[in-house]
This record gives sequence, C-alpha cells and structure tokens, in this order.
Amino acid sequence: MARNPLALSLFWRTFFLLALLLASGVFAWVQTLRALEFEPRAVQSAQQTASLVNLARAALNSTDGINRVALIKGLSNQQALKLAPREPKDKWEPYETDRLSRAIGAELRSQLGPDTLVASSMNGTAGLFVGFSIERDPYWLQIDPGRVGPMAWSTLSLWVSIAFQAWLVTRAFGILIPMSASFLVQAMLVIGVAVPTPGAIGSFHEAYRIAVTTFFHAPNSAAVSAALVLHAVSFLTSVIPGVVIMAKDGTSVAGLGRLAGVARQEPLDMARSTKTAGASADEMPVLRPSGR
Repeated sequence: MARNPLALSLFWRTFFLLALLLASGVFAWVQTLRALEFEPRAVQSAQQTASLVNLARAALNSTDGINRVALIKGLSNQQALKLAPREPKDKWEPYETDRLSRAIGAELRSQLGPDTLVASSMNGTAGLFVGFSIERDPYWLQIDPGRVGPMAWSTLSLWVSIAFQAWLVTRAFGILIPMSASFLVQAMLVIGVAVPTPGAIGSFHEAYRIAVTTFFHAPNSAAVSAALVLHAVSFLTSVIPGVVIMAKDGTSVAGLGRLAGVARQEPLDMARSTKTAGASADEMPVLRPSGR
C-alpha cells in the first residue's frame, strides 16, 4: 500500500492543533479586551478632550479682547494644542466615521453642548479639531489625535510581551502551563495589582499563587518562588528603561525629589489660599481686655 506523502505523524498533528489552539486563544483574548475597553476608552478620550476645551474656554473668558488675541497667538505656536478662530469659509471633514469616533463625538456633545463640532481635518490639515463658541465667537481647538483612538498595536504587543514574560518565568520553575494560559495568569495579576498595597507587594504574589495553584495545580512552594522572581523581573524591566530615559533627559533622583516636594506643597498652599479667601470681609476682630 502506497504511503501518502502528505500524511502527518501524530507529533506534527498534535503540534499544529496546539498552535491553532494557542492562536485562537490569543485572538479571542484580544477581541475580548477590545470589546471590554471600548466604552471606557471612548468616555475617557471624550473627557480628556472636553477638559482641554473647557480650559481653553475659561482662559478666553478671563481675558479681554487684546489679551485674547495674544493668547490665541501663543497657543497657535504650540505643537500639541492649537487655538484658532473658526471662519465661515473653513472646510472640514466630520470626525465620526466609525463606532468609536461616533461614541467620542456623542460624549463630547453631551459635555460641551449640542453645537459642538468635531472634525478630523480642517482646510486640508489632518488632526482632531473641536469647534466651540464663546459669546457668539466660534473657535477651533486642535488637539493631538494620539490622545483618542482605538487601542494601538503597540499596546497589544506590550500586553502579549508581558504575558510571554509571565509564561517564561512560570516554565522556569517547572510549572508547565500553555502559552495561552499566561493570559489568565495576567488577568489575575491585574486584579492583584489593583489592591492598594505599597508597590503591589503581597497582592501581586498572592494573585499569582492563587492563579497557578488553583487552575494548574502547581506546588505552593514553586508558585511562591515564581511569584517573587516574576515581580522582580517586572520591576526591573520598568525601572531600567526609566533610568535610561532619566539619564538621557538629564533628570536626577534629587530633581525627582524636589518635584515630589513641590507636588506635595501645592495642595497645602491651595488650601491655605482658599481658607483665606473664604473668610468673611465683614468679620470684625473680637477685642478682649488686656487685663492691665
């Protein structure tokens, strides 16, 4: 009987079936993540954009006609944020072209008013333009389009790399789990990191231990050891690039300490100024006898 040259051995059939299962799991995980983060991303993007518009509106309202022109010229020189008067001859294209952009546009109108315009280009210039009015004077606020939009492939690759890192550390301690299972471990780690502990110490390790012992029946000692190493690896892979960027920008640890001190002092100064401003102007000091 002639042997079929296209027949695959049991090993290769198992290999391809596992590869298909892994690819299907990653695809399902990505689609689930995109579906779950759709509405929060749209609301968050619209809120950030509306905050910028409200800041620009407040700045324009607090200036007179001459200073308003200077303010517009100053903002026009910025790279990520530009403000310009809206002219009747402006040609713009609507921003709402897909489901996410329509959700962002609807949320912007609910926060800024029904007369708000959202454009993806204006007079041939691509970007994110929000049209609003102040005392019947229309304006365009150009915002960096990177602030809004769907999840980028770089974000997806980052999540996949984190899951791959967890899988490698888990396998290094003899806990045999498939690559697709690392996404389940990653989801448990997200829950653990959300617990308010200093540096996620304790909550990260417990979430990992519960994940690998409950779902994959790993030994408790191996799970604890792997959790410690995984936490250290995750910490180093974040700190080392941060140190490199600090050195490149000329920032020192002492400079970060000064910035932290300023950030802690600003709320105190604001509270003192609010308390002073809230004092009643018609309060009279109470005169008490000196006892002399």
